[in-house]
Amino acid sequence: MRRTTIFLDEQLERELKALAKRSERPMAALVREALADFVVGARETPSSGLGFVAAGRSGRPDTAERHEELLWKSPARGRKR
Repeated sequence: MRRTTIFLDEQLERELKALAKRSERPMAALVREALADFVVGARETPSSGLGFVAAGRSGRPDTAERHEELLWKSPARGRKR
């Protein structure tokens, strides 16, 4: 295990100290647990990147030229062919 330093605002530090006291656990243990949960959650959350880009064929030869129109046009307005 390695030692590190984190900066907390005063209110968060007070709340963390109170939680540590109530749970009879060291603040460091609570911080490690919270960070581990955060990292695991972030690892399991799918990327919000554009993973669908180039995932399939549209069947249209002009998709690259019309990409903005195709991406931003409201589907309710109908599509031009």
